[in-house]
Amino acid sequence: MGFPFNGRVELAEDSLNYFRDAKTSQIYRELQGLEQKEWVGKRVVLQSGKPDKNVYSITEAGREELLR
Repeated sequence: MGFPFNGRVELAEDSLNYFRDAKTSQIYRELQGLEQKEWVGKRVVLQSGKPDKNVYSITEAGREELLR
């Protein structure tokens, strides 16, 4: 499903950064759930000679849910 993922997710809260290790399969499963809820959108970037890349971005609904 796209590009290599290093399993490290960075979340910013105020001026502090928190890091969490996660398995690649877990990240993609969570992204699919967020996409179904329309909290993130996915754009497919075609690449020559390697698998296409999925680029995820937060939607307005996702931003509202995050701030809730």
